[in-house]
Amino acid sequence: MKKFFLVLASLVFASSAFAQETKTEGPSFKYNVFAESMMYTDQSAAESKQNGTTLRVRPKFTASMGNVSVVTYFEIDAVAGGDSNTVSTDGYIAHGADNKGMFELKNAYIDIKDAIIPGLGIKSGVYEYRFPIAIIDDYFGGQISYNAGIAKVTFDYIKLQEDALVEDTATTSDADDAQIYAGKVDLKLGAMTITPAFLYQKYEKQSTITATSYYGTAKAAALTFAMKQGPLDILVDGVYVTGRNHTDKADIKAYAADFKLGFKVMPMLTVEAFGLYATGSDDTDDTEFSSQLGEENELEAGQLFMINDAGYYTHTVKNSGEFDKASKSDGLMVFGLAFKAKVDKLSLVAQIGYAQCTSDKEGVSDKGIGTEYDLRIGYGVAPKTELFVEGAYLSAGKYVESTVGDKNPFYYGVGLKTSI
Repeated sequence: MKKFFLVLASLVFASSAFAQETKTEGPSFKYNVFAESMMYTDQSAAESKQNGTTLRVRPKFTASMGNVSVVTYFEIDAVAGGDSNTVSTDGYIAHGADNKGMFELKNAYIDIKDAIIPGLGIKSGVYEYRFPIAIIDDYFGGQISYNAGIAKVTFDYIKLQEDALVEDTATTSDADDAQIYAGKVDLKLGAMTITPAFLYQKYEKQSTITATSYYGTAKAAALTFAMKQGPLDILVDGVYVTGRNHTDKADIKAYAADFKLGFKVMPMLTVEAFGLYATGSDDTDDTEFSSQLGEENELEAGQLFMINDAGYYTHTVKNSGEFDKASKSDGLMVFGLAFKAKVDKLSLVAQIGYAQCTSDKEGVSDKGIGTEYDLRIGYGVAPKTELFVEGAYLSAGKYVESTVGDKNPFYYGVGLKTSI
């Protein structure tokens, strides 16, 4: 009888232990939201003045179970001002319940950590893809990565365009796709991170992405160096592009680089020197850096509020881009100095920068874009919530006067942003 009870107790213990081991947890959910609203006044170099109130809200939902996550990220934009019943060409809509809002899917993807083996990651869906200086955008794609600790290797396939799901029929053959094959290696060496990256981009003959207006191929190699050591903060990016524009029968040759050198003078004050250089067209080949990569025809670098579209203002207001010369073939060079301070709940950013074109082509004799002055003051009114005032003024150079107008453009505004 004692043996019977001993065996029975052992079985009960084993079954309870097995039940604990095989117990599965249900999915976990995480919700985040970013919101920003701003009332502003701006004036372009052509003396076009406008007032408005803008709003951007980004709700993000993440459902996870074990090592698998599904991320859904939306963006809602609205603007009050102008014709309250008309959707603008930028896609914004004025306020009002009777109007259709600008609601878009920013990201939606499946993300698997430690897939099959530890360190292996798999991602698929619509997610943000970045390539130094040239590309920051959301695309359909797939990603495979492997994290070995000191080094992380990542490969991406990005679909820029898929016009026709049926490529070939009995009588026709479509060649209208555009895609990117890319890879990078993140090497962590103490306080330093070194990231070499490469990219191969192909536009087929019938592709219709308007920002490129050509079909052909482009190859890019980039190198990023980042270091944070004590009071020193360094970030340097460089990229070189080659390829062939078959539409215009021209070779693609271009390069760009940017840097930021920050030094914390005291716990409450950081001083930064920054710079950016991107090649423009010349008379021998009509190449330009920015139009050869990605779907957006502009540089994704720089920190000036207007010239580089780096202010809070441009988060929610789509300006004309007339001072972002990287969006054209005239090239861009910027250098400047920034001061960043934070005392308790009060923060301040003040910076000055000079910009000019880099193109050598005929007709760009006046290269001076001008000197820009930026200022932002923020005050924390609640956790992760800031009330801010922001403004920028461009003392326009000869280039701006000769191309878009003879006035000095500016903007100023007050806003509120939060992250929950």
